[in-house]
Parts: sequence; C-alpha cells; structure tokens
Amino acid sequence: MSDSTPVAAPERLSARAAAAGKTMAPNFQKVREILKKQLDDAVDAKVTPKEALATVQKQVEAVIKR
Repeated sequence: MSDSTPVAAPERLSARAAAAGKTMAPNFQKVREILKKQLDDAVDAKVTPKEALATVQKQVEAVIKR
C-alpha cells in the first residue's frame, strides 16, 4: 500500500508561505452594501453617478465615525 498524500511542488509551497487572507476592515460589509446599492442605482439611471458618489461618501463617513 502506498502513501496517497499528495506532495506539493516547491513553487506551490513558496506561494502558500507568502499567501495571506483578506484583511477585513471594521464595517467592511456595511460599506460594501452602501457601494453596491449606489452603483446599482446609478447603473439603473435612478441617480446620476455624481449623486451616487455623493451619497456613498456621506453614508460611508457616517459608518466610519461610529
């Protein structure tokens, strides 16, 4: 019976050693929701891109200040 454990190639081992997970900033999900909604509204022509960005700035600043 042989060992069925796969052996990683050296380049994979070095890539794995250098890899890091995503760093999540506080309130990241809330900021993401704000951005997504405003982007969707701008794409759907419910607001202008300029209005969407102004709303994002105002709402994200409020989230960050909490």
